[in-house]
Amino acid sequence: MKKISLNEEMLIGIQADMTEKKTMLNDEQINAIAQKANDAINIPIIGEKLELIIFAKIVKFVDMKLYEVLPNEYYALIHNAHDGIDAEDAAMLELRLGTLINDKVNIPFISEKKEKELIDLILGMIIKGLVKGAKLEGAQLEA
Repeated sequence: MKKISLNEEMLIGIQADMTEKKTMLNDEQINAIAQKANDAINIPIIGEKLELIIFAKIVKFVDMKLYEVLPNEYYALIHNAHDGIDAEDAAMLELRLGTLINDKVNIPFISEKKEKELIDLILGMIIKGLVKGAKLEGAQLEA
């Protein structure tokens, strides 16, 4: 096997990727996922518009946590329908990430059960976008 090593440009890119960039989802994707969450989960007392804002913030927070734990080369597949992981790997990844992200995200104003449901919903949509042939786009999202 041919030995491969990182050059200076690659190392600089890795450093920038680890320190400067914090998220992967774009505004359209955040909005679409937040809308799906808003349709699926109700937060008592507040109206739908405030719920949507809260869900958008939670989606951004989950996005930041995913960016910390998922190699960005995998996570970038949400923008690319030509490459991706297979459905079996996606299911395994969703299961493993669900527990990991749930441990990193705490939403104090909803029950733990609803929190898990919300995180699973968000992760499910994101991970579907990682599958080969899929692309995470607002109009294509399915809960």
